[in-house]
Amino acid sequence: MSQPPSDLVHGIYQSLVDGGNWPELILGLADHVTPIETFADDPASHPPSEDLLHHFERADTLYSQIKSTDMDAVEHALRQTGPDICLINDDDKVAFQTNGPTEIDIAPCLRERLKQCIAQNRIDSWVENHDGHSRVFILVPQALAAQLGMARVDKHVLLSRDMDLALIVAEFAKLHGLSGSEEQLLRVFLSCTDLRQAAEEMGVTYETARKYLKSVFAKSGYATQAKLVRALLLHPLIMLPNTKVDPQSVKAPRRITILPNGQPFRYYTLGPENGRPIFYIDGIRGGTLDCMGSVDQVHPVLKAMNIRFIVSSQAYSSTPEPGANWQNFEQYAGDISHLLNELDIQQIPLLAHGYGANTALGLAHAKPDLFTHLMLGSPSYPSYKHAGWREMDFSYHLIHVLARKWPQLLDRVMPLLARSMRNDIDGFNAKSARVAKCAHERAIFTCPLFLERSRRLMDNFDDKEVNHFIEEIKLHAAPCAYELGKIQTPITIFHGDADMNAPLEGSKYLAAHLPHAQLHIMRDMGHHHMLAEWDWMFPLALTPPDQNFTPPPADRRGSLLASALPGQ
Repeated sequence: MSQPPSDLVHGIYQSLVDGGNWPELILGLADHVTPIETFADDPASHPPSEDLLHHFERADTLYSQIKSTDMDAVEHALRQTGPDICLINDDDKVAFQTNGPTEIDIAPCLRERLKQCIAQNRIDSWVENHDGHSRVFILVPQALAAQLGMARVDKHVLLSRDMDLALIVAEFAKLHGLSGSEEQLLRVFLSCTDLRQAAEEMGVTYETARKYLKSVFAKSGYATQAKLVRALLLHPLIMLPNTKVDPQSVKAPRRITILPNGQPFRYYTLGPENGRPIFYIDGIRGGTLDCMGSVDQVHPVLKAMNIRFIVSSQAYSSTPEPGANWQNFEQYAGDISHLLNELDIQQIPLLAHGYGANTALGLAHAKPDLFTHLMLGSPSYPSYKHAGWREMDFSYHLIHVLARKWPQLLDRVMPLLARSMRNDIDGFNAKSARVAKCAHERAIFTCPLFLERSRRLMDNFDDKEVNHFIEEIKLHAAPCAYELGKIQTPITIFHGDADMNAPLEGSKYLAAHLPHAQLHIMRDMGHHHMLAEWDWMFPLALTPPDQNFTPPPADRRGSLLASALPGQ
């Protein structure tokens, strides 16, 4: 391959200071590594030059030096979370703590707990009682530090604070509608973690205590005592200063079920626990749902619809090794089947967005009896090659050209791109708004709520998550491992005619080759229409529309945009 042109090299280094330059840079890379006439799956024919790879490696090094973490800023951010904080190095020495010396070895018992946390990639929590006071401890290995919403640090984190456990139980009881007796049982049980002892202290029989506990399981969704105690000790109030918190502001706690292979499967739910269930699969790393709006806005609508939204929480959740939580659709389908069995759900409709549609089709092929209906929004079908690919968004160039043909270049591009996005996500959104082909898409990318949610997502998008992101992109860039003609599940497709991320022609191809699919074209809408139109789309996953259904017009303005109408 020829050496990269000077303007491409300049673009690589310009991306360090100008996040809005990335779309042009990605397109330049796509043009450089593959002529239009040879757009085919032949990665060995034109490997990227070592010079090009070197420039990305050098730019990444420079960016790390420019944006190195200021420990004072990290300490300040951690102090604001409420608990006492101890940061621990890999050599088991204290790097920082809010109240105490540094450069000392941690206690042997804490060293053993940390060793287990790292090995099992999990958070540990426990209560110590001294002189009638309860102190809660939460130990977070470095790889999972972002899970608690903390600043990005390269240390293990120990949080601790004196806590009135009755307050935690009271907020948990309000959230899940527990009775007075159930709340009392939880309060006593949390202090001793022994059901017989809790029954004795309450003055009730063991069978009565078991009845109360089973009711708590049913209302909260936690199926074991260990999971229940863990949920209480990781309650958001532990992380906040001692101020009054409205329990209605926390309605979508992330949950974990343990798979037969011993690995955790992360998920969360929105809406009433007894509502009609819908399983949702988001696009790559799952940013769409998180940008849909705050839980406080979504939950009342789902409650009114009596819909329970079950979401596979792949978004920004670390696993022991770099890579996606699953390596093929059969494995992922088995994991979902196990989760649904635990939730006592035999069949469920599946809603997916973007590249999540590729996953949904693979799941329907692997487990044909598990899903009653597939509803796909803006599906990105990897096997469809768009003739006008240069006109698409840079994410299409990244996944359908670079990732498919030169995955080794993707390994160099993505770390720098991710860090640039973290530093200037507003610039990326502004660029997306400028190039959008319809007012509906521009309104989404300039909506204040969307911008705020995007910033919060980027706060948790650390270097380890970049590795997950890369591996998931590679999964979707690979040839499809399923045959469309063998998928017998009824499928409804919604696709905007101004979509720049996934070509509408790809959905037309799906509708023509899937045995039981119908396509509804959304006029004057783009790729991210579900962010604004979810309130009418969700019920259609439960009750599929007929072929004559007409989507609402683009100027209707869904819930995300109802209070924010930027100039068009």
